[in-house]
Amino acid sequence: MTRSELPSNGSSEVSTPGSAPGKAGSRHDGSAQTGLQSGDRASFLARLAGGLSEPTPPNLAHPLPAPLTAMPVVRSSALVVDDLTVSFERAAEALSCVVHRVDAARVAAVITEIAASHGARSAVVSSHRELATAALALTHAGIDVRPPSQEAAATADIGITLADGAIATTGSIVQRSDRAGGRTTSLLPPVHVCVVPVGVIVGSLAEMFATLDPKPSNTVIITGPSRSGDIENTLVRGVHGPICVEIVLIGP
Repeated sequence: MTRSELPSNGSSEVSTPGSAPGKAGSRHDGSAQTGLQSGDRASFLARLAGGLSEPTPPNLAHPLPAPLTAMPVVRSSALVVDDLTVSFERAAEALSCVVHRVDAARVAAVITEIAASHGARSAVVSSHRELATAALALTHAGIDVRPPSQEAAATADIGITLADGAIATTGSIVQRSDRAGGRTTSLLPPVHVCVVPVGVIVGSLAEMFATLDPKPSNTVIITGPSRSGDIENTLVRGVHGPICVEIVLIGP
């Protein structure tokens, strides 16, 4: 039976069955016990800190390489170095993206045609000011155009964005969330239309990260329509994002 005792120093101490008064009982005065027993947190942490302060002995059989100063650039054999636009277009189409190569004057008209081909009645457009003309053209076509938000993107038939970068080797689209107004515009609608100026295309992922200055808190890399083969290795599109990605490539 638990009992309370009053030690000679006036503090209250509770003893449990099997424990002797004044030993390892629960203390009511808030004082911490010290020593080298297993429950001594301070001693335990001190031993850890002492071990970590010692330098790691060198591995003479397998010495570590020098630390990298930059991300290594890997070149794909499929990359046409002299024409990154061709490489990007080829890689994107291999991912089942639909690529429309147009000049700048036709961008708004082509986006409107794409929206009509999908029977879109509502669209969410990212915050890029370069898409203002396209948003106006969609409105004139009778499509309900909304600014980016999670609620708007979740119910929109189509999402329109602008690429802040593109990777020729993989056919990937790169978007900065700080400029796009979030990532839901490219993620939630079943159809994603992305405008890609040829001037933002680079060869590799390493080159892309080198151009992100200042680097945003969130960067989205989109490589083709959403697809998953988690269940019995059966490839299914549109599971975690758009089922269709159409790219409006601006340039010669």
